[in-house]
Amino acid sequence: MNREILRRPLRLLCLSACLGILPSCRLDNSSPREEKFVTVRLNDSLSRFNSVKVLILANGDTSQVVGTAWDGALAAPGSIPSYRIEDGETRTLSIRVMGFDQYGRLALDMLITKDGDRQAVTVLPLPLPRPSPALASLQLSAGALVPPFDPAVKEYAVALTNSQSSFTVTLAPAYASAAMLVGVAWVSAAQASDPIFAQVGENHFTINVTAADTATQYYLTVTRAVPAVGDSGKGSDDSNHTQKPDPNEVYRLNWGHAALVNVNFILAGIFSRAMVTDFPLLLRLTPGNFKLADAAAGGRDLRFVTADGRALPYEISRWDPQLGEGDVWIKTDTLISQWGSSPILMYWGNGAAAAASDPAAVFPARADWTAVWHLEETGNGIAGEFKDATGKFNASAAGGGKRIPTRKKVTAGYGQDFNAADMQTALVVPPEFDPGSQAWTLQMWVKRIGKEPCVLFNKGDGLLPINLRARLSIFLGKVFSLWGDGSEYVSKSKSSVSLTQCVAVVYDGSKADLYVDGFLRESTPWKQGQSATAQTVIGALDENGALGLHGMLDEVWVSSTARSETFMRLIYYNQKPGSTLVTLLPL
Repeated sequence: MNREILRRPLRLLCLSACLGILPSCRLDNSSPREEKFVTVRLNDSLSRFNSVKVLILANGDTSQVVGTAWDGALAAPGSIPSYRIEDGETRTLSIRVMGFDQYGRLALDMLITKDGDRQAVTVLPLPLPRPSPALASLQLSAGALVPPFDPAVKEYAVALTNSQSSFTVTLAPAYASAAMLVGVAWVSAAQASDPIFAQVGENHFTINVTAADTATQYYLTVTRAVPAVGDSGKGSDDSNHTQKPDPNEVYRLNWGHAALVNVNFILAGIFSRAMVTDFPLLLRLTPGNFKLADAAAGGRDLRFVTADGRALPYEISRWDPQLGEGDVWIKTDTLISQWGSSPILMYWGNGAAAAASDPAAVFPARADWTAVWHLEETGNGIAGEFKDATGKFNASAAGGGKRIPTRKKVTAGYGQDFNAADMQTALVVPPEFDPGSQAWTLQMWVKRIGKEPCVLFNKGDGLLPINLRARLSIFLGKVFSLWGDGSEYVSKSKSSVSLTQCVAVVYDGSKADLYVDGFLRESTPWKQGQSATAQTVIGALDENGALGLHGMLDEVWVSSTARSETFMRLIYYNQKPGSTLVTLLPL
C-alpha cells in the first residue's frame, strides 16, 4: 500500500468533542481526485485532550498497524496527514482515533473502503470504559448531609425538623457537560432546584448525573421529624403547600423496575437546540442493559411515561427471550437536543399488567406516517404477512413461483434478504398505498451483495414513465437514480456493496433531497408522476421480480411530509447497528 502525506486542503472528516469525540461524515463527490483521500481534522474542542493518537490499520486489524499519523498533545487545531488508496486498488484501511483526558477516553474507528473509483468512510465508535460522571458539590437549603459530601460517597442521610417541609438542592457536576436530575426534574448547574417536599417520616430521593452513555446516582434519605407533643401543626405546610402529586407514583408502587431512557444527541453530531416531534425512538434491549426475564411475558408490562405522567405509546417489534434481546419503538412527543426534553421514564416488572404495545399509535396518520414496514417476519407465502405498522398496507411476497425473501439480521433486528436464485423476489403492496400527493419521505436500509442494477422501491406499472409515481433504483450497480414525471435523475452519490447504508429521499413537491447515512448528499429539482393508483413493489421493478435487488432491505418507512434534516440524522444514528444514541440508565 503506497502512502502519501497530503500537502493541500482536502475533504474533511470532522470530529467534534463534547462528552467524547463525535463524528460527522460528509464526502464531496464533486471532485474525483478528492474522493481518493481522507483527512482527519481535529478542531479546537480537542485541545482539552492530553493525548490524541491516530493509527493507520490494515483492514481494520489492530495487529497490522501500518503507520502512525499523529501521537501526542494538540496545542491547536490542525490536520492529521492521511493516506491515499491508489487507483486500481480494491483495499480496506482504517484510521483509529484515540483521545485521553481527565474525564475518560474515546476511541473511533474510521473504516476506509475503496471499491473501483469510490472511497467510502464509515465511522465505528468503540466503547471504552471511562469513569462515570460525578458531582463536584452538593448543597442543601435545609438540613445537613451525613456524612459530609464526598464525590465518591453515594448515599447520604438528611434530618429535617417538622417545620422544614421542603428544601432545595444546588449541584455542580465534575464534568461541565453532564446533565443532572433530581428525581425526574432537570437541574441546572449552580442553580437551586425547585422545592422538594418531604412528608413526615422517611423520604427517598435520587440524584442522577448523566454524561454520554454513563450515569452516577446519589441517594438522599431525608427524615422529617414528627410534630412535638402539643404542637398544633402551626408552621407545618403539609396541608397547604403547592406540591403537585407525583403522577409517576402509581408506577413506582406497582412496577418493580425503572430506568431513564437517555437520548444523546451529541452522538448524532447534533449540537444546537434542534427539535423533532413525533419521532419513533428505537430502544434496543440487550443482555447488557436489560434482563428480559424481569419483565412479563412478551414485554406486556413495559411502560414509557413522561415526567408529568403522560403515557407514551410504544411498539415491541421484536422480543426474543432466547437471545435476551428486544426492539421497542417509543413515540416521543418532542425531542430537543442539549437536555431540553422532558425525561422519558421506563417501567417494567408487573406481572398483572395488560399488554400495551400498539404499532398504529407509534406511527399514526396524524403524524404523517403513510406506511412502515419493519420486515421482521419469517415469510411463508400468506397474503399480507409483511405487516405495515400503521395497520393499512400489509405487503405480500410475489414473483415467479411466489418466491419469498429470507429473514436475516440487518439493522433494527431482522430484515429481508431478496437474494433468490434468480433474483426475482419482490414484496407487493396494495395499490391503494400512495406516499403522498404533495410531499413525502421514503427511507430504507439497503445492504447490496451483488453489483447488478436493481430497483429498491417502485410505484408504477412496468417501464413506461407515464405510469410512474416514483421509482428509486441503483443504476449501473453504482449510483442511485430517481424516476418520476417522465424523467430520471441520476445521482452523484454511489451505493456501496457489502456495507449497509441508510438511503432516503425527501420530496417537498418541487425538489428531491437524497440522504445517505443520515446526511444530505444532493438536492435536485424533481416532480413525481401522476399515477397515484399504480402498483407498489418493494425490492424489484414489478410483481414478477424484474430488476430485483441482489441484497437486503430493512425498515422501509414512508411518510406524507418532507422530514427535516435533524429527523433524518436521528433515524440513521438511532437505527444503525451498534448505535448507543439511546441508552438505559437505571433508577
